[in-house]
Amino acid sequence: MKTLKTFSLIATFLLFSADIFAQTNFYSKTIIVAKQKVYTIELANEITASNLYFEENQSLDNTYIIAEKDTLRLVRDNDFVGENRSQLFVFEQAIKVIKLFSGNLEGTVTLRMQYVKPLNISHLSLRRKADSCDKPPVIPASEWRKGLAPPRESPAKTLVKHIIVHHSAGSNTTTNFMETVRNIYTFHTSLPPNGNGWNDVGYNFLVSQDGTIFQGRDGQGLLDGDNVLGAHFCSKNGATMGICLLGNYNEVEPTTAAMKSLIKITGWKLAKEKLPVIGQFQHVDGLLNIISGHRDGCSTDCPGNNVYAKLTQIRQQVSQSCNYTANFITVLPTENTDSQSFRIYPQPSADFLMVETKNDFSEKQSPQIFDLQGKSISCSFTKPTPNQWQINIKNLAEGTYLLKFDNQLKGVKFLKTSL
Repeated sequence: MKTLKTFSLIATFLLFSADIFAQTNFYSKTIIVAKQKVYTIELANEITASNLYFEENQSLDNTYIIAEKDTLRLVRDNDFVGENRSQLFVFEQAIKVIKLFSGNLEGTVTLRMQYVKPLNISHLSLRRKADSCDKPPVIPASEWRKGLAPPRESPAKTLVKHIIVHHSAGSNTTTNFMETVRNIYTFHTSLPPNGNGWNDVGYNFLVSQDGTIFQGRDGQGLLDGDNVLGAHFCSKNGATMGICLLGNYNEVEPTTAAMKSLIKITGWKLAKEKLPVIGQFQHVDGLLNIISGHRDGCSTDCPGNNVYAKLTQIRQQVSQSCNYTANFITVLPTENTDSQSFRIYPQPSADFLMVETKNDFSEKQSPQIFDLQGKSISCSFTKPTPNQWQINIKNLAEGTYLLKFDNQLKGVKFLKTSL
């Protein structure tokens, strides 16, 4: 009986494995190219994604892939050490003909291609409107990963202190977002030479141009996906959560819908972990902003120049996205004042605010005033003693403000009143 049971389990596993393997196939094509030439590559089988491997000391400048109506500029993948290759490019639909414009490339190049069977369901049917400050709607991995092999190992946990923003460096014209995610997952999890050999997709979340949020790393019922250790930040993934915007934002601006979803999922996570929006924590190589870009960790264009330039704006918008999201960890002046490194008085204040520190603060560690949306407000001040500051707040409008020092995450609230 035991032998029959074991045989039955093996047979079931083989059938399951055969079904998974039928969903994905891998191919490669090696050619020799000269600079500034167009090469038409006809394939025997359909493919849904590919990337390009090239010789050492070669550049991908002005190198493009043309597939149907889509033209994709190739971007070097700086995250995978030891190989010269481009980022993965995913096509709008399965194709059998690729055109390669070599640009500055010359010598031997290899296209490594994959076919991922389409799921044939629309991700739009899985979306629901999110108008609250709760976690925005997310398409779970169990939905978009149907038919593909699940992660091979259990997830590892990390305590998140940094949100890292990425872009996929892929197509800006595709609308087949679920298939893009499925192809990225297949590439990240397939064993070399067909992929990275990772346990799961590298990011914790992926955001498409229409604002749809896809769960990335799978907690597998053991962890929340946002707390799963990823593979996205220059081999320094501890204490980080990665959010990838689908598309390439070196040349185009991110969509309004994608930015709104990025802000929502970021604000939700910071509130969940009780983290401030503006500030830094120690990371592997030093202090790192709580909301950072991929390029803050290593040499890469990610998350694209146009997204990276918006990080300050993103921080401000996150601080305004929900009433539970604060710019700083704040305390009232009457709360735990003995444990604070400074105190402020009088409360409320009309003309001048006094700040008394417990230690000698250097000139570089000066007090800063912010409104409740995180906007810095310029105020003049003097320093009567090494441990005191007098701040002129006459020109402030009535209301509540925050005061903090450069080297601190905690901001103390104070009230400005009229005479």
